[in-house]
Amino acid sequence: MIKNVIFDVGGVLIDWNVKRALETFGFSTETIHKIESKIFLPEVWVEEDLSIKGENELLSFFQSKCPECAEDFAYLWDHFDQTVSGIPGTDEWIKSLQEQGKHVYILSNFGTHCFKQVRKKFLGFLDIVDGAVISYEIHKVKPEREIYDYLLDKYDLKAEESVFIDDREENLLTARKLGLHTILCKDRTQTKHDLEEILK
Repeated sequence: MIKNVIFDVGGVLIDWNVKRALETFGFSTETIHKIESKIFLPEVWVEEDLSIKGENELLSFFQSKCPECAEDFAYLWDHFDQTVSGIPGTDEWIKSLQEQGKHVYILSNFGTHCFKQVRKKFLGFLDIVDGAVISYEIHKVKPEREIYDYLLDKYDLKAEESVFIDDREENLLTARKLGLHTILCKDRTQTKHDLEEILK
């Protein structure tokens, strides 16, 4: 029996779209491509999710990856909240699961700088969930096993009684290896349907 529903955040409970924000800022197609291809690579952006470096050091690190777009990236860095938009019905979805007797948790890769910018405006659901582990807090990231173990241990959860929802297959692979049920989120309608099927 599933007792716990564990959500990723970006791409599941909120919409995160860097390219849309860059276009809104009026950046050229060339600049957008450079920022996306040189900074928003998993092996580069993971430094923000880990947040071992300080915020100023991180900004300099990212700018060093694309010196010719350093000024434009600094603008994005200061307006990161504009890369995010809410998805209607998120709070209601969480509350409905809790009303069914399920415990709801968050497991997300999120860096300190970006988290601070979007917390108040877009992450209000953190106030109603039963628990959360955010990567910057423990300097561990998905798909590393350690962050999953940390969540399970912190809240005394059994993997076989939990379902994890994420929009990245590599993150689900680790979860499955640990014995969690998983759902790949492609859109809200599909995800809700798949979750309802698992909870039957």
